Amino acid sequence: MGLGDLLSFLALGLDMHLAGKSVIAEVTVVFTLTYAVLGFVIGKLMEARTQARGDARTIAAQLHALETSQRAALQNEKLAAIGRLAAGIAHEVRNPLGVIRASASMVRDHFSPADDAYRACEFIREEIDRLNGLITSLLTFSRPAELRLQQVAIKQVVDRAVQLTSEELQRRGITVARESDGDSPTVTADPDLIVQVVFGLLVNAAEAMGEQGLIIVRTMSDAHEVKVEVVNTGPDVSPTDAAGAGRMKSRLIVLDDEQRMVDILAMVLRREGYEVHPFVHPQGAVEALRAEPFDLLITDLKMPDMDGLTILRQTKTIDAELPVILLTAHATVATAIAAIRDGAFDYVEKPFDNDELKVLVQRALDVTRLARENRYLRAELKHRYALDALVAESASMRDVLDLARRAARSRSTVLIAGESGTGKEMIARAVHYHSDRVGQPFVAVNCKAFAEGVLESELFGHEKGAFTSADRAKPGLFERAAGGTLLLDEIGEVSVDFQGKLLRVLQERKCQRVGGTEERAVDVRVVAATNRDLRAEVAAGRFREDLYFRLAVIPIHLPPLRERHEDILPLARHFLAKWNAELSRKLLGWTPEVETHLLNHTWPGNVRELENTIERGAVLARGERIAVEDLLIEVEPEGAPKEATDAPGDLPSFLDQAAAERIRTVLKEVRGARLEAARCLGIDRTTLYRLMRKYKIAEEN
Repeated sequence: MGLGDLLSFLALGLDMHLAGKSVIAEVTVVFTLTYAVLGFVIGKLMEARTQARGDARTIAAQLHALETSQRAALQNEKLAAIGRLAAGIAHEVRNPLGVIRASASMVRDHFSPADDAYRACEFIREEIDRLNGLITSLLTFSRPAELRLQQVAIKQVVDRAVQLTSEELQRRGITVARESDGDSPTVTADPDLIVQVVFGLLVNAAEAMGEQGLIIVRTMSDAHEVKVEVVNTGPDVSPTDAAGAGRMKSRLIVLDDEQRMVDILAMVLRREGYEVHPFVHPQGAVEALRAEPFDLLITDLKMPDMDGLTILRQTKTIDAELPVILLTAHATVATAIAAIRDGAFDYVEKPFDNDELKVLVQRALDVTRLARENRYLRAELKHRYALDALVAESASMRDVLDLARRAARSRSTVLIAGESGTGKEMIARAVHYHSDRVGQPFVAVNCKAFAEGVLESELFGHEKGAFTSADRAKPGLFERAAGGTLLLDEIGEVSVDFQGKLLRVLQERKCQRVGGTEERAVDVRVVAATNRDLRAEVAAGRFREDLYFRLAVIPIHLPPLRERHEDILPLARHFLAKWNAELSRKLLGWTPEVETHLLNHTWPGNVRELENTIERGAVLARGERIAVEDLLIEVEPEGAPKEATDAPGDLPSFLDQAAAERIRTVLKEVRGARLEAARCLGIDRTTLYRLMRKYKIAEEN
């Protein structure tokens, strides 16, 4: 029975029975199950076909991607090959171009601009520049510069540049401070290019500073622009200094694998007065650097035996301070950053301009010379003011130096008291150079040399328009001595009104410029010096007691030379050695008469007078030893009575001492009758009492 027969039976309502069972029902069940299984199998087959088609599309897409990648890889390989070819062409072509251009520049300099030969040389230079432009275009094609413009936070790129230079800055002892006028601004730019610019500014600032110091990176922004400013404490090079330095016989090494390039560089630089040692083999240049001292190395970047970066690294292991300038025919940003990071001073792209190269060489020599001089002067200053180097045979002076050494470890204010000429400033400088502020300024000001209004402007500064002649703002000495030490010499001479202003600055550590309203924080260690007895000045009402205690946190008293007899001859020998060196003399010493005078003299001018005496004798001595007549003094006969005078060297102290002696004499004559003494002195009794308290005469009587 087929499917058609079954459907006919069902349509007519007929049925067949076999063995008591419905045949139609049984056949219907069988057909239903069969078609159900068939439908399931067909469904699975359709699903498998759909999946196979998807897999086929996926495989096709992957094959297409693979094909595209292969094409891209092939294209990149072609570009890389073109890049290598372009770099090779740049190296091989720019070397002779550099030689031709430099030679044309040298020839041109022999003619005036009106000569045909001069114009011909200019034509040659212009054509070389045109060819160089074609080479640059080729390099640009093989190495396209793609800007990655994005939103950049200025703070982040500055931090990245500082991080790149951190190792070099730490080695030099340089601190980087950040200043900003608000939130970190953002700009649309390529972050790598901004980092490179800031990186270069930081490296240049560090080169100008030598060792120790502060670099300030300021970020400023408004509605139209963002500024990044790098400020350092490095020295400026004046044109006069640069011209003078150019006349020095600096020793240079020039290294390039092209003989003609070496020759033309040597010619250009020798005409500037330099001693040039040319090399075409890197190993020879390295051996020369190990054997002799040089002032500058100029080396090619790409050489067959050893590249310029390797030469640079080896040079820095031989002489870390030697500046290195790299010559390259195909400069890249990555190469430049690597060179600067490894210690190169700068790099020059071939073909170079002779004048630009000469300026760069001079700048490298100037920066290095200033850095070396700075380190030398720092070492000399530290040695000169070393406490161990100061002459001190007497117990009193050894105690003074020990106290100064302990005071240097702190940041407390120091008050140095002593007669004129005892060496108060010398001790103040020693305290500074033995403290942790040694790398910062030491600023000294003589308070007695300025009128009160001028002194306030000098110490605290003034704003523009603060007074008639204030045509611009001027920072005061408290600001200029930031981080260092400020010596206030002759502090006992300032007025009581000014003492109040100074006290506030010391207490608040803030100062306000004359004519200004803004208070500026100051980080300064103050050392004060005086030849007056400030305790007596306080008792007399001429010096504020609170200021005295603020200054005299650590008081140091320098005894006069007459009270430290053991120091006289050692100091005299020290000064003789100094002036022998200054005057290029070979004096062996002095005669016995001179030594007797040195020991018996009371030295009212203290150490300063002793030094002047030895200097005079060293200048005027006619033999190998200083004689009495060389000192231009009258020698007191042996056994002659000597006036015991402790007269100080400055006029106010001398007058005070004379007044005190006169009051004592009159009081003695009138047997202590103070009213009578005042009448004899021509003053009233109240004035007499005040003077007696000032000179402590009441305690004596």
